[in-house]
Amino acid sequence: MAECPICGSEKLAAFPVKECNEDLLQCRACSMVFREPIPNFVEADTADYYKKTAWADREYAAKNLRLIESFCPVSKGHTVLDVGCNIGTFMGLAKESGWLPQGLDNNKTVVSLLRKNYLISLGTLNRKLSLPDSFNVIYMSHVIEHIPDPVEALRIAAKHLRKNGIIFVSTPNIESWWTRKFQVKQEHLHYFSPKTLKTAIKKAGLEVAFLEKGHRIKDFSYADQSHTRLPLIFQKLAVFLKQTGLNKLVGYAICPLINDEIVAIVRKK
Repeated sequence: MAECPICGSEKLAAFPVKECNEDLLQCRACSMVFREPIPNFVEADTADYYKKTAWADREYAAKNLRLIESFCPVSKGHTVLDVGCNIGTFMGLAKESGWLPQGLDNNKTVVSLLRKNYLISLGTLNRKLSLPDSFNVIYMSHVIEHIPDPVEALRIAAKHLRKNGIIFVSTPNIESWWTRKFQVKQEHLHYFSPKTLKTAIKKAGLEVAFLEKGHRIKDFSYADQSHTRLPLIFQKLAVFLKQTGLNKLVGYAICPLINDEIVAIVRKK
């Protein structure tokens, strides 16, 4: 029988997502929304896609790094682990800022690509994970929704933290219309709200140092190349805004209203 991945309750109800005509499950005890059963996946080669959107990813990573450094200022010898590092955009930015970056990814193509420039391990956050170092920061940007056991993943991440280290977590916000319309995907197993993300963090024996709703980038021109399943009208709008130079102006006006993600800084108790 299916049970909640956060609290373990078997008291579940259907959670129809009318915006994209999909049915998920919601825990009646803690309100967590999730996908059941977990689908089987074939590893996707996403390197070409992330190269196309690297400019947007870099802007997003820079924003996240500023938040991280407000809680853990970079110092000589400080290390950061990027979990699910894609083509290494965040690691490159962190290295430029004085961090010693390492990566962890379960995509063999990504690992092979990045090993030329970074120390990177093939794998996921599970009990068998063995890493060559401990870290001041563990960066989990839009990763936790892909992991079958998010609470256990947070516990394992915490075991690899140095004293006073932090975990950065970002994930789609199921309370957002934008997420329900465009981010309900087969590869997304869990759909957090601010409340349920706090519950998962506390269930892992950790504490929330910071948590807020936000948005990924302030520029709509990425949409014509995005993996997110945007309607044709949005894609055409993105091209128009880019051609007219209005993409960032419109993005700065609209994106703060979307609140399509949750960002958290997590610490050991």
